[in-house]
Order: sequence, then structure tokens, then C-alpha cells
Amino acid sequence: MVKECDVKPRVFSICEFIGSMFLVIAAVAPIILFTNMGAPIYIAVVADALAVGFVLFALIEIFGPICTAYFILPHNPN
Repeated sequence: MVKECDVKPRVFSICEFIGSMFLVIAAVAPIILFTNMGAPIYIAVVADALAVGFVLFALIEIFGPICTAYFILPHNPN
């Protein structure tokens, strides 16, 4: 894993922007999709929760080694 001090600010900013963009898309898209299909709101909320969970997992796996992206809190063994 790359230490945070080894990451250039531009790379860190790009990772944060891309991560935020995908999280917003994942949070908004299921609500719009399921509402337009005529599904009940509780199904749209469940789909939204699943989409955000899977996208957050993917973002942690992709950007975690690059810039830590503050997705995982630092572990203090003391």
C-alpha cells in the first residue's frame, strides 16, 4: 500500500473526484430507474442501498492502494 505522503495532490484529488462521482451516480440512478418503472419506493431504496454498497466496495478495491482515498480508517494498534 502506498503511504499517503507518497501520493501527489493531483492524483489524490482525481481519485477523490472519480470516487465521489461514481457514488453520486450509484445513489441517484436506482431511485430514478425504479421510480420510472413504477416500482414501489421500498424496492427503489433497497436497490439504492445495494448499488451504493457494491460501488463503494469497488472504489475501495480500486483506489485504496493508489491513494487510500479515506475509505478505510487508519488502524491504531495501541
